[in-house]
Amino acid sequence: MNDQQLTSIVLDCLHEVTGVTRSQVVPSRHLLDYGVDSILAVELLVSLEDRLGIEIPDEVVFRLRCVDEIVRYLGPRLERANEEAEAELSVCEG
Repeated sequence: MNDQQLTSIVLDCLHEVTGVTRSQVVPSRHLLDYGVDSILAVELLVSLEDRLGIEIPDEVVFRLRCVDEIVRYLGPRLERANEEAEAELSVCEG
């Protein structure tokens, strides 16, 4: 998954949690500008976990302040999760 696809997913999850449309979001603006308080931040985290199929540590949600930071954080973790899943499959097949 590339950054553009991941950004799209983050924007979809942000919309689900806040009602803010994708066109209203500037990825570098602080999530607080879109009404994301601590409760909505946790809801965003849960939505992203469900959508992406990975676990995200709770404390991370309070460090990531904008969509761009979320994408930069999640990108490498998704790649690692995909590599681990592929490795598990090859063990089972081999």
